Formats: sequence, C-alpha cells, structure tokens
Amino acid sequence: MDKKLWIPILIGAGILGYVWYRKKQKEYVAAKTPEVAIAEATKVEEKNFSPAFLSQYDIVMPPNQASKAVKEAAMKIEDNRKAREIINRAKKKPVYI
Repeated sequence: MDKKLWIPILIGAGILGYVWYRKKQKEYVAAKTPEVAIAEATKVEEKNFSPAFLSQYDIVMPPNQASKAVKEAAMKIEDNRKAREIINRAKKKPVYI
C-alpha cells in the first residue's frame, strides 16, 4: 500500500477513537439531582398525551413514579462506578510478600 493512503486511514481511526472515548466519558457523568431525574421522567410521560391535552393540563408525577426514575438513574450511576473500580483494580500490579 502507498504511504499516502495510510495518512487518511490513521486520521480517520484517530477521530473514531476520540469519538468513542468521549461517548464512554459521557456515560460516567456525575450523579443527577432528584429534580433533574423527576424532570426527565415528566418529559417521558408527556409523550403519552396529545398537545391539546397538555395545553389544558399540567403533568404532575406522583412521588412513587418519580422515585422509580431516581432509583433507576442511581443504579446506572452505581453500576458505572463499580465498573470503573474493577478496571482500576485490574490495572494495579500485584504485590508479592
């Protein structure tokens, strides 16, 4: 293969690697506040109703539904944290006594 062909391939691979890295970093976002999780759950519920209904009424989440959304967000964040801890442990060199 020609050397000139390798340059675009390497640049493309670098860009794809960077995009993949940024995507993985977004998965490890900081913990959400309950208000943000409740707002997101409300937006999901609003999709079930027509615009005419939403113009007359406000959607209010019951506390137990909102807490389910908060618990799901917390579990996702906890799973990400545990995965990072396992990766960090695996990176450490073993110590022999």
